[in-house]
Amino acid sequence: MRRLIRAVLLAAAVAGTCPAIASDEGRGKPPTSPFRRPPPVAENFLAHCPLSFEANRGQAEPGTVFLVRGNGWRASMLSTGARIDLAAFPAASVTMRLRGARSSSLVEGMGPLPGRSNFFLGNDPREWVTDVPHFEELRVSEALPGVVLRWRGLSDGRLRYDFQVASRADPSSIVLDFEGADRMWLDGTGDL
Repeated sequence: MRRLIRAVLLAAAVAGTCPAIASDEGRGKPPTSPFRRPPPVAENFLAHCPLSFEANRGQAEPGTVFLVRGNGWRASMLSTGARIDLAAFPAASVTMRLRGARSSSLVEGMGPLPGRSNFFLGNDPREWVTDVPHFEELRVSEALPGVVLRWRGLSDGRLRYDFQVASRADPSSIVLDFEGADRMWLDGTGDL
């Protein structure tokens, strides 16, 4: 029941910001029949929406600063990298860490989006997490000296990271470590 409530609330929160979810009423198309079964939530809502970064206000495990959900995966954004969990393999996760990254780096959402999420878990309103903001992009300031790590979602639902390196900084200091990845997670070109 908790998952259903969370999925419905997530869908409702996303519906306000995703153009693919807009109603056909008023556009010359007849409303959807109430007797037809709607497509699954991921296909109906998340598959056609851009990724958004959701601030962690207690709805995720400690250490997670932001969350991002894709079609079949979820990523916990950390100040030192990200942990990606696959829905099809609950025990499978891959953690990407920026070697030497400062755990005290400031992680901030950029480009606030109009949608908000609410998590009503349990019967105690003090446990509920409400009015959680969403952002287009994340910026990790001074992840390494003179290096800014930026995360954003691509229009095809993939997660992208870029590094901005100041002129005084050493680009060779950027080294990524992956935990939980083995050969079956890599394609022929070495991409995750």
